Amino acid sequence: MIQSIFNFDNINFNGGNISCDGGSILLLSFLKKYNLLSSLDDIPFNDTRRLPKYSNSDIVTQIVLRNLLGYFNQADQMTLIDDPLLSQCINACSQPTLSRFFDRINMKTNMTIKEHIQRLGCDYVNRHVENIILDVDSTKTQTHGHQEASAYIYHYGV
Repeated sequence: MIQSIFNFDNINFNGGNISCDGGSILLLSFLKKYNLLSSLDDIPFNDTRRLPKYSNSDIVTQIVLRNLLGYFNQADQMTLIDDPLLSQCINACSQPTLSRFFDRINMKTNMTIKEHIQRLGCDYVNRHVENIILDVDSTKTQTHGHQEASAYIYHYGV
């Protein structure tokens, strides 16, 4: 199944090209199977680039994948570019291109991404969960001193 999604012709599985993120194949397969990144092209960006090499949806895909793999720093972008396996699976851009991407995000972009994530969550729950239980009551958590965001819970008296 994975071989139909990815091209392994240029990857040496005999110890030559070693990837530290082999599990990314399964992660990308999961993202593609459930079309979790399919509607990224509909997100509005303040994009004035002429003839861009990387689409905004390609860059968002890189950011999502990078974060899911545990690389939270923009400097880790080189990991995606240099990795022999990941470089076959995604079209990774440079760190400066990634930094310029964030300049194209505005409030409308953020709201569209939020709606996209909510829609994906609702679609997933509607397809895969029969009985939903939401537990929304407060929890008794003792705090000491003046901790930020702590509040008095009346029914616990704490």
